[in-house]
Amino acid sequence: RLNGTATRSGRPRRAMELGGAPPSDAAIAIGGMTCEHCAATCAAALEAVDGVSRASVDLAAGRATVVADGAVAAEALVEAVEACGFDARVLEEAAAAAATAAAAAAT
Repeated sequence: RLNGTATRSGRPRRAMELGGAPPSDAAIAIGGMTCEHCAATCAAALEAVDGVSRASVDLAAGRATVVADGAVAAEALVEAVEACGFDARVLEEAAAAAATAAAAAAT
């Protein structure tokens, strides 16, 4: 499920809390990629985030799919991509699906 916490700046942070649930996917929209090297850079940055086990980036769709094995702050995923010089945002439908899957696994 998605859980609201705050960053040091006071902005809300949403984390995907997986607990004992199976791995969950998050989808990130990425803007500004022009080549496969851009996609590989974004995938490597996402995989470097604590709790991420796998990330794949679709250059044509401008989208990344992230599989997390633990609690991963959605903002951390966005910040990892932005640190590489690309625009990023969490796709809300994926966040909602992750929350629904986690809730179903908890019952």
